[in-house]
Amino acid sequence: MIIKLIKVYMRPVAVLLFFLCFYILNAEVNPDQITNAGFVKSSKKADTTVSLVYKDTLSIPSFTEFSIPVKMKAGNEISAISLGFYFPKEYLEITGMELANGTQGFSYNVTDSLFRMAWSDVNPIIITDDDTIITLSMKSLDLTGLTGTIRLGIYESSEFADKSANVIEGVVLEMLEIKYLVPDTNDLIAGIYPNPFDEYTSINFYLETESKVKISLFNFAGMEIYEAADAIYPKGTHQVRIYAVDLSKGIYLLKFAIINDEQSRTKVIKIMSIR
Repeated sequence: MIIKLIKVYMRPVAVLLFFLCFYILNAEVNPDQITNAGFVKSSKKADTTVSLVYKDTLSIPSFTEFSIPVKMKAGNEISAISLGFYFPKEYLEITGMELANGTQGFSYNVTDSLFRMAWSDVNPIIITDDDTIITLSMKSLDLTGLTGTIRLGIYESSEFADKSANVIEGVVLEMLEIKYLVPDTNDLIAGIYPNPFDEYTSINFYLETESKVKISLFNFAGMEIYEAADAIYPKGTHQVRIYAVDLSKGIYLLKFAIINDEQSRTKVIKIMSIR
């Protein structure tokens, strides 16, 4: 990704950002960082200027979009950021980010199990104690195999700098742990993502026992216009995709029904094709 140094040519912060961006956007992920349990180990250098602590737990079902705020414990005036997090890619995706106060001009990328971002401006971001410095947009994948909680790990080359290009020492960031929220058996669908959709949407569901599943789309006049599934599925987690190419642009009612020896249940959800 091309890093744009916005109107800071020949300034100390620009020089600092050049090197920060070089390191953050070209470093390789160490696979030893990721554990099978979904934890991310920290291998920070002894002189790392940024540390990460964890407070509270966010419970998330599988296949769900959510956001995680990253707070700064002690406030600072910040003119350059080089920041990264390790995460378990088998359980999570990082899909985007927002910087404090709606600040623009940052760059980020996600490679394997490492998220990295960089930003610089001669006009600093002013952060007070416990303010959110960055918000990560995320999506959970299949979390049914997760034991314990997920803790994102701080990237060892993370640094913050002030407007004089001095590295800020002792930065402490705070983040939530992530835990699997076991779905309520009365809630038939674990998640639909994305919605609205322009290519396809995925319907994710869990069955407690082998069941017949029927997934249909209706227009607002109540006419069935598309059938995505009508088959018997075994116990467990499943996914059915609906492709926009099969639909006209618009809003539909998705009817999800399961039938087994014990009961028959139905749920209706609004979805939108924007293609």
